[in-house]
Amino acid sequence: MSIIRRLLNAVFGVLGYRLVRISQIEQEIDDLEFYREIYKIRLRDDIREFDRLSQTLFQDPTPASPPLPQKAET
Repeated sequence: MSIIRRLLNAVFGVLGYRLVRISQIEQEIDDLEFYREIYKIRLRDDIREFDRLSQTLFQDPTPASPPLPQKAET
């Protein structure tokens, strides 16, 4: 009887460990998906900020130069 009990304890112990580990892995996946969404939002915001700054930085700071005067015909 003790051999059967030991076998059952071993089997259920392994199964219990596996179920706990699967649950932990599922939680880690959920956490990673949550952080992935946060980083996607941050990346999108950073891209918008970069676009805004690049438009500001790379604009020609001088206004368009006036047209050159035409030579008067003599």
